[in-house]
Amino acid sequence: MDRAPEIKLIALDLDGTALNEHSRLSEETRSALSEAKKAGVHVVIDTGRPFCALPEDILNFDAIEYVIVSNGARIVHLPTGKLLHNSCHSPEAIDCLVEILKKENFLVEVFTGGRAFMDEYYRTGIEKYGLSTGRNEYLMATREGVHDILGFLSKNREHIESVLIDFNNDADKARIWELLEKKHICTVTTSMRSNLELGALNTSKASGLEVLGELLDIKTENMMAAGDSPNDLEMLKVAGLSVAMGNASDEVKDASDYIAPSNIENGVAEAVRRFVL
Repeated sequence: MDRAPEIKLIALDLDGTALNEHSRLSEETRSALSEAKKAGVHVVIDTGRPFCALPEDILNFDAIEYVIVSNGARIVHLPTGKLLHNSCHSPEAIDCLVEILKKENFLVEVFTGGRAFMDEYYRTGIEKYGLSTGRNEYLMATREGVHDILGFLSKNREHIESVLIDFNNDADKARIWELLEKKHICTVTTSMRSNLELGALNTSKASGLEVLGELLDIKTENMMAAGDSPNDLEMLKVAGLSVAMGNASDEVKDASDYIAPSNIENGVAEAVRRFVL
């Protein structure tokens, strides 16, 4: 870039972006973000993860003031735990989604109230579903089991932040994505080859940033956003300065102003030092 805007807020995706290959914040990243906070810049996490799945490195790092979780659905002031914003699916959208999923046999995850749930049937035999070992371990550590996930979804239809569907083949994912786009009942995105992430209409990482910007009186043109996956695209498009990680997908790189080193090469720290500090 020839000239970067004045950055007052840094918004960071977690997996593949701020976190390294061990799902930790490196010392280089911690140092750069701490310096940014001291310089008066707000440091924000903007992730598809539910609040309950935030790692200790995030929860216990005083440089981070705000977290936007569940792809823009929930905004929390981290030092106080105060809920600032919550965007849920309409009950009608959940009813429609349940009718679709009743005809299938997918692993479904439900985010509500900052917590994440999945069917106990899959939780006790998740290795049989065909996901990666790392994905299995993450789900087991962060999801609570319920007896009937679709029944749980219906029971909590007024309070659903996000619904994730995991697939063990590309054809099913493409088919369901096309169907949901035609129904126009939710925002559909993805962060990995094996899943779809369903938020309320007009809810995304970008909408979460816009809401937080209004609360802090910061324009999106004065924000820097960094990410690596398709669910980061809207966030990158709305930010005044968009940064793709070196490990990002091609479409994310094409949509960004700057390509930083990868997440395992401290790309976030490099971008913060280049454009903020």
